Amino acid sequence: MEIRTHDEFDIDGGIAIEKLRRFGKDKIPGIENAKMVFNEGNASDIPKENVVFVDICPNGVTADPKRNIRIYDHHPHDQWPGETSSSLVDKFLEFPDLKNLELIKWAFSVKDTTDDDEVAKEIRSLYDELDLKNLELTRWAFRGDFQSGGDSMNIANIIKNMHLLYEDEEVYQWFSTIVEAHFQVKEVDFQKGIEFFKRTLEKFLSENKGSPAEVLLNQWLARTEKAIEDKMNIVHRTIVNLSIYGPEKTEQWLIPVFKSIEEDQRQFKEAEEDFNKADKLLAGKRVVVAGESKNRAFNRYCRSAVAKAKMPRPLNEKEDPIVVQFQPGNKGFQIFTNSGGYRLFDIAGALRIEILRARNKEIPRDWQTLKAGGKLPGTEPFYYQVGEYEVLLWGSPKHPNEPLLDIPKELVVRVVAVAVDQEYFPKDCQKSKECLRYKCEFHPWMLWRCYKKRQQNRRPSILNA
Repeated sequence: MEIRTHDEFDIDGGIAIEKLRRFGKDKIPGIENAKMVFNEGNASDIPKENVVFVDICPNGVTADPKRNIRIYDHHPHDQWPGETSSSLVDKFLEFPDLKNLELIKWAFSVKDTTDDDEVAKEIRSLYDELDLKNLELTRWAFRGDFQSGGDSMNIANIIKNMHLLYEDEEVYQWFSTIVEAHFQVKEVDFQKGIEFFKRTLEKFLSENKGSPAEVLLNQWLARTEKAIEDKMNIVHRTIVNLSIYGPEKTEQWLIPVFKSIEEDQRQFKEAEEDFNKADKLLAGKRVVVAGESKNRAFNRYCRSAVAKAKMPRPLNEKEDPIVVQFQPGNKGFQIFTNSGGYRLFDIAGALRIEILRARNKEIPRDWQTLKAGGKLPGTEPFYYQVGEYEVLLWGSPKHPNEPLLDIPKELVVRVVAVAVDQEYFPKDCQKSKECLRYKCEFHPWMLWRCYKKRQQNRRPSILNA
């Protein structure tokens, strides 16, 4: 029996795997001792039976319960709206649905119930303790996939940082201790836990003077008391682990976290050099940063307060640039946006058209196909990740893809700059009330603003007169 997930697994995949291991043995015999494999694998490498895919679905693989081939994957997001891999596992295990719990809490709230403790008592009367603990993990998975944001103390983000230094199996073992403690804990001593966390962190800082993470970790110290209010915060998890494992094992568990933050901050500081060399373009109301970097912190640095002050126009804390990160050696690119759910469908459609043109392949005529999430046949490995924080991928910073990029980098930047500037129209278009259609260089890209302009200029029909 194998469990397969993507390398550098995230919190959603980790939670889904832990639930299957702990509670799925009656439905999937042997799952509790299944071998972990941290990659998709090629078709020839995938077993023909007894394999469970979590948070991934390799091309050409379909679920087959008779052969014990199972898939718990919520990608692409537009095909599984509002789901995570963990919530799909919940359904398989017939656990209570998180959405039902939220509806129950909402029902209590509209009945003039203002005492949170009373609401909690009512909910506990409907779900047993195990149900509530499982639902809490599912909520973590949702936050990690859709809402975790940039808080460095959030365990979803800490898992990402740990992959910078440690192998997948080591990170998985580290995470499994959190889940084990989560299910075991009854009571905790918060004050004792706070003092332990501070003492351990102060010791690390004293032994690592001049650390690139010194400023950030000192901020952690200042936030320690406040941090316990969030159960996904590293301070809260430390307090829970301390109550189960004791101080020695908990310190051994905590030190790799600090080392991972140190590595993350080292890469973040090194990203400044690549940012300074990158192009910063003002495209209407948006700012585009386009540069070459293999640094995995490049996108995050471009969104930092320091970088925002160096843009063509300063960006406030609620604004983010569109970041185009090219991998050295023409091995692909990534386009990031993290500002208020900005959609990348216009960029995705235009790039797919240019990729198909370069490959002399037929171009779909409908914009829905061109701008849909996921992959479009003929444009691989280009991928459109839809969701709250959208990303366009030709490979990734951790895994530059083959084949090499087959459209010019300059064209990629031009597509992005034109697509995000909602006020821009060619001069000939500005002079004409009618769409120039095939005379316009942007017409093949099927931009949304062009469609809206055609609709606005369309004469009213006699039926609507």
